[in-house]
Amino acid sequence: MASNKTPNLNLHTWEPTDYLQRVEFNDNFETIDGKINELATYDTVATNQLFVNSLTGSNTNTGTVTSPFKTLDRAISELMSKGDGVITGAWEIKLTGTFTEGVAIYNLPRFRFPLKITGDVDTNGKPVTIFDGTTSTRDIGLRIEKCPDLRVEISNLYFKNFKNNFNGYGLLMKSGGYIDARNCIAENCDIGFAAVRNVSFFFGACKGINSATSNFRAQYSASGTFGDSSNPCTATGGPEGFFISRNAVAHVDYSTADGCTYAGLRVDMNSRCGVIGTTFMNCATGVLTQGGGEWINDGAIFANNTANMINNGVGRETRLYSSGATNEFRIGVDLTTKTHTGTTSNTTLYLGSQLGRMPENFFLSKYQRLRFLVRGNISGNGTKTVSVYSTDSLGVYNTQLASFGQTMTGEFIMEVFVYPIDLNSVEVTANIQQNGEPNKLYTTTRAVDMSKERLFRVLGQLSDPTATITLRSFEVFLMG
Repeated sequence: MASNKTPNLNLHTWEPTDYLQRVEFNDNFETIDGKINELATYDTVATNQLFVNSLTGSNTNTGTVTSPFKTLDRAISELMSKGDGVITGAWEIKLTGTFTEGVAIYNLPRFRFPLKITGDVDTNGKPVTIFDGTTSTRDIGLRIEKCPDLRVEISNLYFKNFKNNFNGYGLLMKSGGYIDARNCIAENCDIGFAAVRNVSFFFGACKGINSATSNFRAQYSASGTFGDSSNPCTATGGPEGFFISRNAVAHVDYSTADGCTYAGLRVDMNSRCGVIGTTFMNCATGVLTQGGGEWINDGAIFANNTANMINNGVGRETRLYSSGATNEFRIGVDLTTKTHTGTTSNTTLYLGSQLGRMPENFFLSKYQRLRFLVRGNISGNGTKTVSVYSTDSLGVYNTQLASFGQTMTGEFIMEVFVYPIDLNSVEVTANIQQNGEPNKLYTTTRAVDMSKERLFRVLGQLSDPTATITLRSFEVFLMG
């Protein structure tokens, strides 16, 4: 239709023509006159629920509270059948009972709100909706994969007995997406909880119990947090409490690793982990870093005979202490107080295996050096001697790097620098500061076979057995 209006050239504007109409939409993408309402099928405020009951349900039911499905697979199929209609709604799948088959979820569409999968709890808040893999043909309790746009919230589920002696999982999300899992338990699985390959995650108030390898795991560029101050996680038993691997970045916060036979936290393959307020207790090692793994200690607590740290390869605690072009990597630290008294024997106070390993042939450049810090207190009569040794891979203290015998008493700091001369010898410069006394300086050259892996050790010796050496820390740094 031709317009019966003419432009107002003086105002440089056009008046609306009769063939242009404004269309207004409400919050549900529905036109006021009701003509465009394809996307308004589902309410974006109310939660749409599907119910699943392993005992009373049937997969021929409709999925309502009075007519529940029998399996989670059936509820997922129902969502898939709704097509794009599910996108605008808020959806929750309510699970009740015990399920004896694992579930694999692939290629779910994007939801406008997070998809919730929720179980039941008892009066104490413990999950009673169970996925038991004892007779399952699938090795994973709940597997969510290839859903890069999916946000999913998992709560109140108990996974157990998903094992194949390699890669059975309680709960696994893989290949993209975001998972928030809370108040869940994974027991007696190969791996309890895992986020793998570009998954963002939060696991809160979850418990991993006696996993065959890792209670909690993040790997292949996954990133997120295990626990926070309100929702601490617990890893009990098994070799590893928390495992961060293959370029993953994670936090382990306000949580607990208890009784892990290998390490409470293991970080490797260029992964990074921040630790805030987490307790490592009854573990063979609190934190183990390997292959470029890094961790930042913001209040980790080491208790009940747990070795603080072991570093292998180029694993280290804090990444960078910068002074010009010099980088310093702390490869080992033990903050456990050691008290030596009652004998005149030369006694080992810190063992090399707890204080970092220097790989064979690593310490070759003239620009590299080792640095040791020993901090403590000496008291009593006679000479109190503190020595630092370089050991072989078996921990035999075959080379003394530096030694100070003190007749004075009080607090002291001993610092030792080691410079390579060639593959078979090093130069040592050491000093000790004590109670305002003049610093003592020590220099020497030592024969050390640098072609072999090296460990480190601190020893104490007394000339009077009633005297005491108390060491509060031993730290090892690689510099250069």
